Amino acid sequence: GMVFVMMSLRPDADVGFTTVIVGDCTGGEGDAQTQFSAGWDGEMAARYAPIWMQRGLLAGALLDVNELIAAVEMVLFRGSSADIPKIAVTPRLPPSSPAEAKES
Repeated sequence: GMVFVMMSLRPDADVGFTTVIVGDCTGGEGDAQTQFSAGWDGEMAARYAPIWMQRGLLAGALLDVNELIAAVEMVLFRGSSADIPKIAVTPRLPPSSPAEAKES
């Protein structure tokens, strides 16, 4: 995931700032894809991915980039009476398997 601060300028209000927290997302297609893992060693990533999952560093699901775009548009084009200082957009986690539910 990542965090970024977005500034919005609107003629009907002052400058607004929103912190956007983004969960695991691959981005769009082509050049719009995230380059986060572009230079990684595939074998090493495969070795450590289960550890990252176990430690909760990977969500186990990916956010559809269109959901992220919709959330950012909602913040940018909100009415002047709303202030959104922080928003988190994360993927919906897959349901636990019945075996996992019994273990907990």
